[in-house]
Order: sequence, then C-alpha cells, then structure tokens
Amino acid sequence: MPLNLILAHDPRSSACDLLLERVARAVGGPTVLDDVGSLEAAWVALDRARRAPGGALVLACLDLAPAPRAGATVAEWARSLKLPVVAVTRGARWLPVNRAGLSLISTLSPAADQAEVDRVVQALLGADLHETFDPPPESFPGRPSWV
Repeated sequence: MPLNLILAHDPRSSACDLLLERVARAVGGPTVLDDVGSLEAAWVALDRARRAPGGALVLACLDLAPAPRAGATVAEWARSLKLPVVAVTRGARWLPVNRAGLSLISTLSPAADQAEVDRVVQALLGADLHETFDPPPESFPGRPSWV
C-alpha cells in the first residue's frame, strides 16, 4: 500500500513544493499525493487519511491561508488524529506561541537538505503517536461546521 502524503499549502505558492521530492525519497516507498489548499479540504483529507490502510504523512505548510494560523491548525488536527505531521516553515518564529499542541510537532524548512528530511521523516514514521496532544474534536479552531 502506498503512503498517503498530504500537502496542505497555499496552491499559489511553490515554497513547500520544494520539499516534496526529498520527503518522497525519505519515505522510501510509493506515495500518493493529496494536495489540499484550504482548511475545509484539509479536514476532509485528514479524516480520510486516518482510516486509510497505507498510512499517511502530513506536511502542514504555514503558507496556507490565513497564514500562519491555518497551517498550524492543520498540524494540530493531524497530531490529534495521531497522524505523523511536519510543519513546513522557514523558522519557529512563525509558529503561533499560544498553541499548546505545536510544541509536539516536528518542523522542516522548505530548503532542508536530504539528510535532515530523512532524519525527521524516519523518526515520525517510526514513532508511537498514541501518547500525544489529543484535544477533543470540538476544540479545533476553524473546524468546519458540517463535520
């Protein structure tokens, strides 16, 4: 089964696209890209991914509008659903400081070299994600009302 690679980003920006090839290489097997460009689409993709037999890896780019809040929200959603997630940002200063779950999330720069991407991705894919940030679903900021 291929790994579902969810890329939540601003579709008008190519910043996070730079990381895709290195992440696919780090995974070391087949991947299926799920490219999402809004909070609503991200929620649907995450909900589908948590039930997918091949697993998933989420790249939550902080350029997703409204930046950086939306990318941080996607990262928290993924983490609470116990999916491996990487916040893609050019620096930790872009992570909202008042969000408790973000301290548990790995980060990568879009310009990260292959060795760093390998280290982060392999650690995430091998991690036990059951003892992590787990807010109740009603607490998700920006959660679509139709869910």
